[in-house]
Amino acid sequence: MQMRLARKCAAVVVSVMFAACGGGEKSAPAGSTPATGAPAAGRGLKIAMIAKSSTNPVFLSARTGAEAAAKELSQKHGIRIEIVWLTPPAEDGQVQAQRIAQAVNEGASAVLISCSDAGKVTGAIDDAVGRGAPVMTFDSDAPQSSRFAFYGVDDIKTGEAVMRELAPLMNGKAPVLLAQPTYNWGYVSVQKIVEKVHLKQDVPQIIPMELVRVSKENLGTWARQLKTWGFTDVPDVYLKMP
Repeated sequence: MQMRLARKCAAVVVSVMFAACGGGEKSAPAGSTPATGAPAAGRGLKIAMIAKSSTNPVFLSARTGAEAAAKELSQKHGIRIEIVWLTPPAEDGQVQAQRIAQAVNEGASAVLISCSDAGKVTGAIDDAVGRGAPVMTFDSDAPQSSRFAFYGVDDIKTGEAVMRELAPLMNGKAPVLLAQPTYNWGYVSVQKIVEKVHLKQDVPQIIPMELVRVSKENLGTWARQLKTWGFTDVPDVYLKMP
């Protein structure tokens, strides 16, 4: 429970950080394909992205990262890479399972998902893989499924790192926060899917996300980075800091 709490704190670092320092579906198929298989690699890649909630800003920033990576890699490799946003409005593992099936039926080349409930989506993930659509997870894993890779933080290591930072500062006035660069959930994951599906490269099964150390010294830089990623509620006072 403590590790889960630490992870959640990192994921919503925006609001916590500000307090500590003083104080959204679209689809344009790349090509028509049978419902029983993914498009051929030469016809481009259609990646279905299923986050936990389409109203949560951390997942909207991940979408921004995914779309940026798709644009860059499309130009680099000379293929069309499309991100199809199939995220439900609120967390619901059963709806996510339905969206996985929908993605495969609509000819997705791969599925990228942050699992709201691993138990409810594992079967759908296995079915998608069995039908030729590789699945990668980010943020929240389904480790017993047939997904080929997971990108996110290690909960235990995150908790240990948070305590190492906080322990010497418990009696001080300048807390340090360890933040998840949520934009990279999308950006790095799309990179790995392209490596796996298009380039036929080996991809590590576990891809660790590195946390960002946020303190008073780099708060302004971090605040501006959050705004660039799509966070709309970053106070101007922090944006103006060095």
